[in-house]
Amino acid sequence: MEQESISQVRDLVNQAARCYGERIFLRYLEKKEIREIREKTFQEVKEESSAIGQLLLSEFPKRRVHCGIIGRTSCEYIEAYLGTVMSGNVIVPLDAKLPLTDACTLLNQADCEVLFYDNNRMEFLPEIKKLCPQINCFIELESSALKNRIGKLSQSFSGELASQLNERDLAAVFFTSGTTGRNKGVMITHHMIVVNAFAKEYRHSEKDVILSLLPIHHMYCVMLDLFISIRSGNKLCINDAMIHLSKNIRRFQPTKMMMVPVIIEEYYKKLKREEKVNTGTLDEIKEKIFGKNLNFIYSGGAKLNTELVRGYERFGITIGESYGMTECFLISTGTREQIWSGSVGIPIGGMNVRIAPDGEICLKGDSVMIGYYNNPEQTQQVLNPEGWFATGDLGCFGQDGTLHITGRKKNLIILNNGENIVPEEIELKFKKEEVVEEVVITSFENSKLAAVIYPNLEWCRQNEIDAVYEQLQSVTERINESLPSFKRIQKIVMRDKEFPKTASGKIIRNQEYC
Repeated sequence: MEQESISQVRDLVNQAARCYGERIFLRYLEKKEIREIREKTFQEVKEESSAIGQLLLSEFPKRRVHCGIIGRTSCEYIEAYLGTVMSGNVIVPLDAKLPLTDACTLLNQADCEVLFYDNNRMEFLPEIKKLCPQINCFIELESSALKNRIGKLSQSFSGELASQLNERDLAAVFFTSGTTGRNKGVMITHHMIVVNAFAKEYRHSEKDVILSLLPIHHMYCVMLDLFISIRSGNKLCINDAMIHLSKNIRRFQPTKMMMVPVIIEEYYKKLKREEKVNTGTLDEIKEKIFGKNLNFIYSGGAKLNTELVRGYERFGITIGESYGMTECFLISTGTREQIWSGSVGIPIGGMNVRIAPDGEICLKGDSVMIGYYNNPEQTQQVLNPEGWFATGDLGCFGQDGTLHITGRKKNLIILNNGENIVPEEIELKFKKEEVVEEVVITSFENSKLAAVIYPNLEWCRQNEIDAVYEQLQSVTERINESLPSFKRIQKIVMRDKEFPKTASGKIIRNQEYC
């Protein structure tokens, strides 16, 4: 499918139905005791999504509304998502793991008047209605009543929604939670979705089978798994729960998956454990863990250990690392050679990147958000009148034009002697040590650095290491030898539990750990 004449999401879905029609689009497990695989074609998804859009237009004929959606990834979720956006309304995806009061705060913040929810949220409806009085339309995603209504609407109209849409219209509000824990509603237009769906850096084969396993409320997941699969004509398989991931990988036999580094590392450990007990070939070991067909993993969300790239290559699986964020989705993508060199690759086409005098990475292009919803002050802090977005990341360009990320601006440690410390540079050295599970570099007494470490207790048990703190001391001494004096660690704090994290799994740093 080519981008010509496609300017908004409705065009994209309709064109996919014309191009791929009766080809299978979604594959998912029936929610019954007998776990049968169900399938829907591109045409079926287009018709049912359009029917949901028609339902919203019949409820709100004279104005567009914001529709919150909360639940696990499912066929019903995807159709509600697409139907909302195709009808000119605005979708607001929320993290299904959010506490009830936090979810209600975001629903109010986004001015939601409609809420799509799955059956796991049924018991919370009375409290949601109390905390969100402006929501006057509640739609259960898996209900038979909704399915019956969609069926009737599918028969009573042509399947082409009549509402007027412009490519610059608001399509979605994605909430982003930084490591300070504050939520901002990122405004995404139809144009931004279409531009990213047709990014040449993510051109799939029509034969590719994608397994979607990350939470669909994340921009990265919904773009790479959903919209690029629609554009490319792929089969999109839904992993119904993380505890079923290994079974579903073997069940659906994907060719490509998107993962975050922590999952990539977890599955590499599985490969290595299997290699120790399995006398078969590397292909046979890979098939035991990933099935026969997996050949590519997209990595995003955090920095990837380059050793994992080499490790997966042994088993015939290529890892491509991407650098992006909710405010502009995809910034750059790297080849394996570029990842090995420590970069995040070359900026994608249409994305202008410059480094500010203080080292901050700034962006300008069609993929950059239009602002934070109902938050002009924070918008002005990161988006200047010329359209340059300040990412908050520190970085530089290599001689070959590749982009290197060195840390976060807000994490910068300034010692009382004037030295600037990028903690991520030191943390990366610790993360390469097997005894270290998580680490945060912080300061104390305004002049010294401390390493706050949550050790890898499982590794310690497997290697019969009882003196864990002494092991961390030995690692720290070795790392200090590679650092200039002002960057050396002068204190170790060993934690007995993991660091608190944001909804996206990033360590929250705005706490006293030392």
